[in-house]
Amino acid sequence: MSDNIYEAPKADLVSTDTATDEFFTLSLRKLWIMNIVTIGIYSVVWFWAHWRQVKVSEKSDLWPVPRAIFAIIFVYPLFMRIEASLGIKEQATSFKAGQFALLYILAALLGYGVNFIDETDPTMLLLGTLTWIPSLLLGTFCMSRAQVEANNLSVDLEQNINNSFTIWNYLWLLLGGLMWLLTLIGLFATITGLE
Repeated sequence: MSDNIYEAPKADLVSTDTATDEFFTLSLRKLWIMNIVTIGIYSVVWFWAHWRQVKVSEKSDLWPVPRAIFAIIFVYPLFMRIEASLGIKEQATSFKAGQFALLYILAALLGYGVNFIDETDPTMLLLGTLTWIPSLLLGTFCMSRAQVEANNLSVDLEQNINNSFTIWNYLWLLLGGLMWLLTLIGLFATITGLE
């Protein structure tokens, strides 16, 4: 402190607190492509990214990785956080967290249930595949509805939107494409009896 009483106080006028988004921002196009092509594996990354962003924005000690791995348990709390944030910011929405979380859980359970079908029976395998694909689409739809609202809560959506594909995204897409190819070859071989 100076002895000059007429001197202006010295203060750091540049704020170091920058506003961070409460949730992960992502384009819907990228969400749909990544989740469908990777046969739903991207959903783990999506949940992890949202919970990591919540942890950063709230400066909390929650663990994003277990919440992503056990997304079927933590989808409801995530969707409720998004809905609560919309209410706090008084943004009008038709997003009903409970309904979309329940739909996601049902889609996930349906997708898991397909793992228990008899793969040696071509009819059951075809039925399982025809059940599994809609469950993947329904789960992705629920995630995309939550993503729309998370994007609406963004501090600066134009600046923060994650729309471009990285080299890691392309590697996952390649791996997912191979999984789709192997799935279709296996399905075709089982149905036609070419095992």
